[in-house]
Amino acid sequence: SFRARINNDSLQAVAELGRGEHWLYRFRSGLNFLKGRTVFSGGFQQNKTDGQLLRGSRSFLDMNTVSFSAKRFLNENTSLAYRFAWDNRFFKAQNFYTQFLSDTATERVISRWQQASFVHLHGRHQIQLDAALKEVSDRFQFNRKSAANENQRGMAQIQLSHQFIISEK
Repeated sequence: SFRARINNDSLQAVAELGRGEHWLYRFRSGLNFLKGRTVFSGGFQQNKTDGQLLRGSRSFLDMNTVSFSAKRFLNENTSLAYRFAWDNRFFKAQNFYTQFLSDTATERVISRWQQASFVHLHGRHQIQLDAALKEVSDRFQFNRKSAANENQRGMAQIQLSHQFIISEK
């Protein structure tokens, strides 16, 4: 919806289901809705697998992603937009970082991301203000007997840009 333009009303939907090796299950769905000057989009994706046999255990992956975005055209030259995404990944990380026999690691990474944008066109000038926030939490456990390593990270960014169009060609 960040790239959307004012257009005729529309509704689009997609859904996919897939299977693969090692009991892989994959599901993806999305929806895009345009009504007048407003656009909404959303999606969900899931990947799960029991994975391959490893030394003493079986690998696995459980990954889920949800996203949402909206854009509102205030007039022909001005728009506001917002998007949000959440991603949760839980997986077997055995032997990612070491070859030790005691390594039976698992890891969970959760990410949240938000972005807002304001765009205004005036003649040959375009002004755009973007703000973004990303947060990530990561929990890595080397084996069941070890203490987990937990990390939290975040980043905020604001950007203001001005563009002058020299030529339409």
